[in-house]
Amino acid sequence: EPVFADAARLLADPVPGCLVSHDMKWDNVIVRPDSTIALLDWELAGLGDPAVDVGFLLAEHLVRGGLDDAGRRLLAGYAETARPRSGAVPALSHRIALAAGLRIGQLAVEVADSRPAAVAPLTALARDVLTDADRLAREVSACLS
Repeated sequence: EPVFADAARLLADPVPGCLVSHDMKWDNVIVRPDSTIALLDWELAGLGDPAVDVGFLLAEHLVRGGLDDAGRRLLAGYAETARPRSGAVPALSHRIALAAGLRIGQLAVEVADSRPAAVAPLTALARDVLTDADRLAREVSACLS
C-alpha cells in the first residue's frame, strides 16, 4: 500500500553513527534486581536511526490501546537520557511515529499464520497511524520536550 511505502521511504536515510538494536521490543528489556535496565538480543544491532528503536517500543503501546502513561514515560525517559536538541525534536518525533506505524504493519505480517483474525485490525491501525502520523508526532513531541 502506498502509505506503507511512503513511510518506509521517509525512514530510508537513517541517522549515521548511532548504535541501535534493530529488534527493540519489551521482550528484549529486563529490569535487574538493582533496578537497572538491560537490553537483550543484540544480534541485529548496528548503526541506524534511534527513532526506529523508540518507534518499535511505542508500537507495542499503540497496539494495546494508544499512547498510555507507560508510553509517555518511555518517551520522557528517552528524552531525559538521549537529550535530543530542541530543534531536532519535531523531526525525531515524526520519525518515531512513522517507525511505530511500520512496526504495527510488521506485527500484522508476523501474526498472519498464527492469528489470522488479528491481521486486519493491526493493518488498519498501522494505516491509521501512518495516515495521521503528524497527530502522533505531536503527542510524541510533547513527551520529548
